[in-house]
Amino acid sequence: MEPNAQFVQKWADLLRKIWNKKSFKGHVSPHELMQIVTTYSNNKFKINEQSDSINFLTWVLNSLNDYLIKKTKTKSTIIQKSFQGKLLVETFTVIKENTIIGPNDKIYEENGVKFTYVAKEQNF
Repeated sequence: MEPNAQFVQKWADLLRKIWNKKSFKGHVSPHELMQIVTTYSNNKFKINEQSDSINFLTWVLNSLNDYLIKKTKTKSTIIQKSFQGKLLVETFTVIKENTIIGPNDKIYEENGVKFTYVAKEQNF
């Protein structure tokens, strides 16, 4: 069994323990989770060291996504559909005296200063 599959199996077992309705104890050791993560992340995330939460979440989601892509042999997974997004980048540029303004440029003025406005949408 490849390392990614082992991580996914351990992750699934852990989630089953947490959400088992027949279990009277809703307790799963955080140490157990961190042992799994430390092992399968090649010590990138360790028990005794604090790491960036965005890096951790990215690693978990990428590991689960890679496994699902290999398992289902599809290009798109539920993880991609749920977490992939769009970013709207808005740029305001100060218009100087020598600036040539096009007929389609959007112009805004605030406190006597004129700006051009450009909005671009990027997919991630």
